[in-house]
Amino acid sequence: HAALWTCIIAYAVVCPFTKTEESFNMQAIHDLLYNFGRWELFDHHRFPGVVPRTFIGALLVAGVSAPIRAFVTGEDKHATLLAVRVVLGVLTAASCSFFVRSVGKALGRFCSAMVLCLLVPQFHYLFYASRSLPNTFAYICCKTL
Repeated sequence: HAALWTCIIAYAVVCPFTKTEESFNMQAIHDLLYNFGRWELFDHHRFPGVVPRTFIGALLVAGVSAPIRAFVTGEDKHATLLAVRVVLGVLTAASCSFFVRSVGKALGRFCSAMVLCLLVPQFHYLFYASRSLPNTFAYICCKTL
């Protein structure tokens, strides 16, 4: 599983900047980390948009990232972005590891090794593992429940 974890974290570090489709959740994470308790400053309070969305995934990632932001990155927003990416990547890798172990228990070590052999070389899986997209949050929940 080390190759999976290493690749996901490497993509988070090498490609930290956001894509358009993840802007809602990344802005929500930013607001939760930097404006918590000052709801009037939340971007989504001021500009709600036309589609109702949930903060659950952003709340989970911001909650895990908050201690890192408080004690490590401080006000350095680039470092905070990197920390959030790594946290999300670690959560995704952990859920995938849980899934791979479950496959191993149900179908044997060979099958779990084949699952890893199929996942690790895929660019899109490793890249999107640290992206704050609704599908990434759903993936984490589906692989661990």
